[in-house]
Amino acid sequence: MKDMKEPIQQMIQSHDTIIAGAKVSPALAGSAWYALTLNQWVALATLIYIVLQAGLLIPKYVQIYKGWKNKDIGKSK
Repeated sequence: MKDMKEPIQQMIQSHDTIIAGAKVSPALAGSAWYALTLNQWVALATLIYIVLQAGLLIPKYVQIYKGWKNKDIGKSK
């Protein structure tokens, strides 16, 4: 039984290493390519996220405003 545990443990360790490498590789590749630190990557990702959210929310708010404005105009007539 002891002989079977060693290969299984080695497989688990190598699998964990592969997963950890896959998780870290985008940040390492990006930081090496653009010479950005992790803090700068987080700031960049946050800015992109904010711009995307604004791009999705602004048209929605414009539509709500137009609907609200049209209801007010209809009531005043």
